[in-house]
Amino acid sequence: MMKHEMELTIANIKLKVPLYGDEKNTERIAQQVEETYRQIEAESRRIDTPVSALQTAFSFAVEADRAKSTGERQDEEIVEALSGLVESINALILKFGTPS
Repeated sequence: MMKHEMELTIANIKLKVPLYGDEKNTERIAQQVEETYRQIEAESRRIDTPVSALQTAFSFAVEADRAKSTGERQDEEIVEALSGLVESINALILKFGTPS
Protein backbone atom coordinates (compact mmCIF):
# COMPACT_ATOMS: atom_id res chain seq x y z
CA MET A 1 0.00 0.00 0.00
CA MET A 2 1.31 3.45 -0.93
CA LYS A 3 1.90 6.06 1.78
CA HIS A 4 -0.12 9.24 1.46
CA GLU A 5 1.43 11.09 4.38
CA MET A 6 4.59 11.19 6.44
CA GLU A 7 5.76 12.50 9.78
CA LEU A 8 8.13 15.50 9.82
CA THR A 9 9.48 17.92 12.36
CA ILE A 10 9.19 21.61 11.49
CA ALA A 11 10.15 24.26 14.04
CA ASN A 12 10.53 21.54 16.69
CA ILE A 13 6.94 20.40 16.15
CA LYS A 14 6.16 16.91 14.88
CA LEU A 15 3.58 16.98 12.11
CA LYS A 16 1.90 14.46 9.86
CA VAL A 17 1.85 16.00 6.40
CA PRO A 18 0.52 14.75 3.07
CA LEU A 19 3.17 13.51 0.65
CA TYR A 20 3.86 15.96 -2.12
CA GLY A 21 5.31 13.83 -4.88
CA ASP A 22 7.60 11.63 -2.82
CA GLU A 23 9.27 11.69 0.60
CA LYS A 24 12.38 13.48 -0.67
CA ASN A 25 10.34 16.28 -2.24
CA THR A 26 8.11 16.54 0.85
CA GLU A 27 11.21 16.83 3.05
CA ARG A 28 12.63 19.53 0.74
CA ILE A 29 9.43 21.56 1.09
CA ALA A 30 9.46 21.08 4.87
CA GLN A 31 13.04 22.38 4.92
CA GLN A 32 11.94 25.50 3.01
CA VAL A 33 9.15 26.05 5.53
CA GLU A 34 11.64 25.59 8.39
CA GLU A 35 14.08 28.10 6.86
CA THR A 36 11.38 30.68 6.22
CA TYR A 37 9.97 30.22 9.72
CA ARG A 38 13.41 30.61 11.30
CA GLN A 39 14.13 33.72 9.22
CA ILE A 40 10.84 35.34 10.26
CA GLU A 41 11.43 34.34 13.87
CA ALA A 42 14.95 35.85 13.78
CA GLU A 43 13.62 39.13 12.39
CA SER A 44 10.84 39.41 14.99
CA ARG A 45 11.32 41.60 18.03
CA ARG A 46 9.44 39.15 20.22
CA ILE A 47 8.88 35.42 20.07
CA ASP A 48 5.28 34.72 19.13
CA THR A 49 4.89 31.27 17.62
CA PRO A 50 1.34 31.71 16.20
CA VAL A 51 2.32 35.02 14.59
CA SER A 52 5.51 33.50 13.14
CA ALA A 53 3.52 30.55 11.82
CA LEU A 54 0.98 32.84 10.17
CA GLN A 55 3.73 35.00 8.67
CA THR A 56 5.37 31.86 7.28
CA ALA A 57 2.07 30.68 5.80
CA PHE A 58 1.46 34.13 4.32
CA SER A 59 4.95 34.17 2.80
CA PHE A 60 4.29 30.85 1.06
CA ALA A 61 0.85 32.01 -0.08
CA VAL A 62 2.43 35.09 -1.68
CA GLU A 63 4.99 32.91 -3.48
CA ALA A 64 2.23 30.56 -4.68
CA ASP A 65 0.21 33.51 -5.98
CA ARG A 66 3.25 34.91 -7.81
CA ALA A 67 3.89 31.53 -9.42
CA LYS A 68 0.23 31.27 -10.45
CA SER A 69 0.25 34.78 -11.92
CA THR A 70 3.44 34.06 -13.84
CA GLY A 71 1.94 30.83 -15.18
CA GLU A 72 -1.25 32.64 -16.23
CA ARG A 73 0.79 35.34 -18.04
CA GLN A 74 2.80 32.67 -19.82
CA ASP A 75 -0.42 30.88 -20.81
CA GLU A 76 -1.79 34.14 -22.25
CA GLU A 77 1.42 34.68 -24.23
CA ILE A 78 1.23 31.14 -25.63
CA VAL A 79 -2.42 31.60 -26.63
CA GLU A 80 -1.56 34.91 -28.31
CA ALA A 81 1.35 33.32 -30.21
CA LEU A 82 -0.81 30.38 -31.29
CA SER A 83 -3.55 32.75 -32.45
CA GLY A 84 -1.01 34.59 -34.58
CA LEU A 85 0.17 31.27 -36.01
CA VAL A 86 -3.39 30.25 -36.86
CA GLU A 87 -3.96 33.61 -38.59
CA SER A 88 -0.78 33.12 -40.64
CA ILE A 89 -1.81 29.59 -41.64
CA ASN A 90 -5.28 30.81 -42.62
CA ALA A 91 -3.72 33.60 -44.72
CA LEU A 92 -1.50 31.06 -46.49
CA ILE A 93 -4.50 28.80 -47.14
CA LEU A 94 -6.41 31.73 -48.62
CA LYS A 95 -3.45 32.72 -50.77
CA PHE A 96 -2.48 29.25 -52.04
CA GLY A 97 -5.65 27.25 -51.44
CA THR A 98 -5.96 23.95 -49.65
CA PRO A 99 -3.72 21.04 -50.68
CA SER A 100 -5.49 18.50 -52.86
